Amino acid sequence: MSDKTTCKSNKSWVGILLFLSLGVNIFLGGVVWGRDEPGLRGERVEKVITAMKSFQQLSPETREKAKAQFKQEWPAIQEQVKGIRAKRQEVRQLLEQETYDAEALDKAFAELRAAVNKVQADGQKLVVQIAADMSPEERVTFVKNMPKPAF
Repeated sequence: MSDKTTCKSNKSWVGILLFLSLGVNIFLGGVVWGRDEPGLRGERVEKVITAMKSFQQLSPETREKAKAQFKQEWPAIQEQVKGIRAKRQEVRQLLEQETYDAEALDKAFAELRAAVNKVQADGQKLVVQIAADMSPEERVTFVKNMPKPAF
């Protein structure tokens, strides 16, 4: 009987982590992808505020641990985002050129995808680290308060 309980508990834990990972991916992808769209800045700010509020619902101890982990990773995230912006600018420049270079554009898109995938993977790792310090109740509260995806 306890084996079934442990199995269900493990499935719940994995499900929660997968959902957290998905939420952070969608959030970070939206922030990174929409960064250059001036009309969407207000929506991005609202999502960031909502995400930050989700941390306010955690215990002070857990919140401080999450803040310390995020603060430690923030410089690397900022550099990755700068790299993504540079790759997007490169794509734009290639598309605006008088002569079309399909190979160069394909390479630029591949580099952009790799950069976006890297920041998402690093964001997922950060969520795994932060969630490790949360109680099951805090993880559920955290997920409920995260910004909801647009689709």
